[in-house]
Amino acid sequence: MLPLIYFSGGSVKGVWQRVNERLIEQSAARLLSFAYPEHLRPYCDLVRAMGTRSRVMVDSGAYTTWRQGKRTDLDDLSSTFAALLDHYGDCCDFVLINLDVIPGSVGIDADPDELDDAMLESQRNFEALNRRFPKLVLPVFHQDEPLSYFRALVQESPYICLSPRNDMGERRRVKWAQKFGDRAPMCRFHGLAATGFHMTRQVEWHSVDSAAWVRTAAVGNIFWPSTKRLLKLAVSPRSPALKNFDLHIDHLKAAVKRKVIDAIEAKGYTLDALKNEDTARYMWNAQCWLEAR
Repeated sequence: MLPLIYFSGGSVKGVWQRVNERLIEQSAARLLSFAYPEHLRPYCDLVRAMGTRSRVMVDSGAYTTWRQGKRTDLDDLSSTFAALLDHYGDCCDFVLINLDVIPGSVGIDADPDELDDAMLESQRNFEALNRRFPKLVLPVFHQDEPLSYFRALVQESPYICLSPRNDMGERRRVKWAQKFGDRAPMCRFHGLAATGFHMTRQVEWHSVDSAAWVRTAAVGNIFWPSTKRLLKLAVSPRSPALKNFDLHIDHLKAAVKRKVIDAIEAKGYTLDALKNEDTARYMWNAQCWLEAR
């Protein structure tokens, strides 16, 4: 069984409104980022207009701004958190991610002093945010940080984000997440962008977030459920997989293709829509992930 998935990525306006409506209808959880403030209120407005509730995780945007060589302002972030809770607390159940300071720069590892300074500033940010929003803020522990810092975070919060390095293979990421998850069995853990097949099944996550449902659809693929995992099946007529046998729906044997089409139609979709509409593929992929849980 998969952990709770917070769907990230995409937008909230234009054709994306229907995608978000489908997510809300299916009681999906959504991750939004302070790095894209134009997405925050429109999504919450949509939840309210639909007369329901939604689980919403709000990321500080620290990783996005770090990749841009910028810094997220703590006061601005705190004010945004407060405004969301004040205006949408009646329809959204919020989880907030701490403003963690990422040391080093893209492609360059931090030295020990930079790492120590970043941990100290991250801890100060957590203390400030946690005072203002008690029990709603998740601290973040990164793969390069020491065990002593992890132990300190465990004492401060029962729900912690683990952030494996993006430049390492999944096997090493899984082993790292398993090791630290096992050190604090009483805590719940959220995996930041941790949705690989082995990662979601071999680590005891409470929740994860991912934009893979968007990325997979954008290149013309859909998720396809098998007995053990979600596979990727190319459907777009413009997909490069047309050149590879068995990777594209048009290369399947006739009997197998018929079964696939029947399954697609049983879920209320058409093959033509999945082939030609990004929006249909987004909704299909999200539904497959939710059903896999």
